[in-house]
Amino acid sequence: MGLALIKKKSENPEKEDLSGMLKNSNEKRQFFLLAVRALLVFIKDFSLELKEIDSEEFKKKIDDLSENFISEEKTKKLQSAFEKNKKNIITFIKKQKEYLKDREGEFKEIIDLLTKAMAVVDNDNQVYNEKIYKQSEKLEKITLLDDIKKIKNELIIEVESIRKTVREKELRDSEKLEKLSKKVNSLNVELEKAKEESVKDGLTGVYNRKAFDRYIKNIVERSTVTKTPFSILLL
Repeated sequence: MGLALIKKKSENPEKEDLSGMLKNSNEKRQFFLLAVRALLVFIKDFSLELKEIDSEEFKKKIDDLSENFISEEKTKKLQSAFEKNKKNIITFIKKQKEYLKDREGEFKEIIDLLTKAMAVVDNDNQVYNEKIYKQSEKLEKITLLDDIKKIKNELIIEVESIRKTVREKELRDSEKLEKLSKKVNSLNVELEKAKEESVKDGLTGVYNRKAFDRYIKNIVERSTVTKTPFSILLL
């Protein structure tokens, strides 16, 4: 009986160690699954929402991969799915980099155009300044006249000429600013319209299923990563 007790006591530590290892292994598995899902959510958030690079299709594939990590038990199938999606991720990253590079090139062209436009404005200002300077020279010459009446008459003419020059400059500047403002407002209106049309019903103006799916999916994903609870109220 004493030997049996000794034997039983010697077996318990091994079972406890094995149980602890299994528990640790399961905890690690759960952690890795959560980490992978979180990383996939971050990849989706990092990707730009653009039709030109098929962002929606890419995000759908990321969602499918995330579901595979949850539901698939066989390691080989999971490895196969990951390898396939890894290529998709690499391709999308390349497409997004190329898109951003193209936009950067366009922005450089815009900056170049604005620089040239500023040069034209600067030239316009230079012409204006030269005109004002010449008129100031005339005023200086008027001060050399002896006849008071003649000085007064000449001053009236030159002051009116200066006022005319200033008004012309103000009018040109105002027209340029108005044209630029109209272009900016038009672009903003078109952008907002495009955004609304993609998520709202054209007839009623109510948010559509696409908007709901996108919103609820973001909430679920955030809740999965941050462990923040949420509620849905249906009326």
